[in-house]
Amino acid sequence: MAALLLALGSTTIVVYPEARQSQGVVRLAQLGSPTGREPRLIWTPERQAVWSQMRSDYEASPASPRTLGGQYYKLIKTNAECKCRYADTGLWATLMFQITGDRQYVQLAWNEVETSFLKLTGRNLTGNYAREYALENVLLYDWLYPALSSAQRSAFLAKLNEMFTAALTNPSSPAAPVRTADSDQTVGTYFGLAFLYAATADHNPQAAEFINRPYVGG
Repeated sequence: MAALLLALGSTTIVVYPEARQSQGVVRLAQLGSPTGREPRLIWTPERQAVWSQMRSDYEASPASPRTLGGQYYKLIKTNAECKCRYADTGLWATLMFQITGDRQYVQLAWNEVETSFLKLTGRNLTGNYAREYALENVLLYDWLYPALSSAQRSAFLAKLNEMFTAALTNPSSPAAPVRTADSDQTVGTYFGLAFLYAATADHNPQAAEFINRPYVGG
């Protein structure tokens, strides 16, 4: 069966002409994760295929990629390697690791995690910090997981649990610790908890305890 591979901006599509004509079906290219593990958060085989196409476009003309996908890949690669982006938590390097499976990016990402997130304690982990970074920190844990040592995984997970414990503790309002009148605080904290449960519930009992609290979802 003939297949036509189309790269449209940041979307890679495999179109099977016969199926499209008869049934209106469009099938997307799929690739497995190059890291040795399929992430549990916001990853799909289709997205991996798009990233692979972006990488191929970049490598065809590294100095001046001809496609938007190639240009985006160059931007991600540059930002991951320069360690110069404002408020970078290690996300650029983590994304490069997921795209390529290249473990040099794990160390770059871990350096940022170790010197920023892991050093925070107490109230510095709650409020605006949890609102802005709860989801991102869980995503970093999930995507970096296959390349982290047991000690690194334990330290990272312990700090995630510490962050959510702080975010869900409010002595002034113990029964309703999250400021639900603040939509950003509510969304950031709640979906951070949902990410934590999806990514770690099978090896982190604390995730279920958090999500089952009455004011969270219980």
